[in-house]
Amino acid sequence: MKIVLTFALSGLLTLTLVPLSAAYADERLLEREGLEIYFEEAFAYSLRQTNPNDYVGSMSKLGATRRVLQNLYVYKRVVNLMEAADAISATEKQYLIDDAYRRKLLARYLEKMIAERMATVDWEGLAEAEYAQRKAEFIYPEEVRVEHLLVSMEDVPFEAFVEKVREVQEQISPDGDFSDLVARYSDDPSAEKNGGDLGFFSYRRMQPSFSEAAFALREPGEIVGPVMTRFGAHFIRF
Repeated sequence: MKIVLTFALSGLLTLTLVPLSAAYADERLLEREGLEIYFEEAFAYSLRQTNPNDYVGSMSKLGATRRVLQNLYVYKRVVNLMEAADAISATEKQYLIDDAYRRKLLARYLEKMIAERMATVDWEGLAEAEYAQRKAEFIYPEEVRVEHLLVSMEDVPFEAFVEKVREVQEQISPDGDFSDLVARYSDDPSAEKNGGDLGFFSYRRMQPSFSEAAFALREPGEIVGPVMTRFGAHFIRF
């Protein structure tokens, strides 16, 4: 392959300054069997085929410039052979050219639209809205495990319900046996089997007031209550 180089091509192709590419646009880099490649098309091809975030690094690699010229030569050679063999009509050729042009314009138009819209987005506002909507997920752990004692108010006179809540409340202490209180006072049918242990559960699984209280507990043995839900009054132990 006869290559005509009138300057340090590998160094020039690593520079993306427009004035430089314009200055050497008519510089012939390769000539073989009537096929010629000029700096402008080699420069444009190298820009399209390399990582835009590391153009200089990509083009500085050993053999990068040679590959640009080889690939361009192959493409242009195949085009010449196909056209000489009448494998494509002039109409089809023009359509392909126009179609590629339209697609490129569409891509750039969409990029421009997206960039303009992205610039107007209130990212801070979106972040605040997302945080407000998912606040529980950010503040609370995914799951918590607690024990509870339920004083039910179903089919119970209000005075009797209040009296039982007060009785339980008076007997709760950090050093007391919470399991014993559950066995004696809890109206939760499952307490006979689990001793009031609810196992691990997510924030959204329980009634909002119950989850808020349970997920706010931090110290082992800490007890909170009474916490009201539609089932009655709960005393919750971490």
